[in-house]
Amino acid sequence: MIPGLMDSHIHPIHGAIGDAGVDLSIADTMDNLLATLYEIKHLNPGDGPIDGRGWQNFLFGPQGPKKEMLG
Repeated sequence: MIPGLMDSHIHPIHGAIGDAGVDLSIADTMDNLLATLYEIKHLNPGDGPIDGRGWQNFLFGPQGPKKEMLG
């Protein structure tokens, strides 16, 4: 590596896809996350997928999120 060498580039498609969907980053507790998810489900009836992003990994522990956590 050469000091001061900068790699400047962008990923427009990945960035656009990553910015779409529901922002879950403000849900800082499991209760807040579940309340947000249930509100989203209520506002979007049906059985189609809803994209979410930004959840806080520390809420799930090392096992990661599990469907059983949804109640």
